[in-house]
Amino acid sequence: ENTRPCPFCHVPILKSGGCNHMRCSACRREFCWACMKPSRECTPFNCANGAPHGNAVPFEFDVSAAIISSAQGSRAALLAFAGAWFTDAVALTACLMLLVTQCMISDAATDGTSSTMAALQAFAFVVTGVRELRLLRGWPA
Repeated sequence: ENTRPCPFCHVPILKSGGCNHMRCSACRREFCWACMKPSRECTPFNCANGAPHGNAVPFEFDVSAAIISSAQGSRAALLAFAGAWFTDAVALTACLMLLVTQCMISDAATDGTSSTMAALQAFAFVVTGVRELRLLRGWPA
């Protein structure tokens, strides 16, 4: 009810209040929310379809076109997120394998006497690497 596609570029627009004079943030064109026609065809007191004070007949639009364009945008965002997640998962797996390798080398070199300290140092290394990776991605550390 409060969301309609822009009549020019078909980007979904949410109206949360105010007058019926709208401007699309994507294409920057102005239109009347009540009749969905260019704003030059409407005045604040008389909508293009003849309803006084913008109290126009409810606008009807093809829901399927809006859903398809919204789904395509969501799919692209999901694919981008999945790609970033996969890249980070591969990097994290590599860090964890390095941790295990360092612990095994440390245990073999010291006969197991300082394995706890080596494990803590290796864990600190991995945590630092994950933080740096998150910062590179623009995520909070």
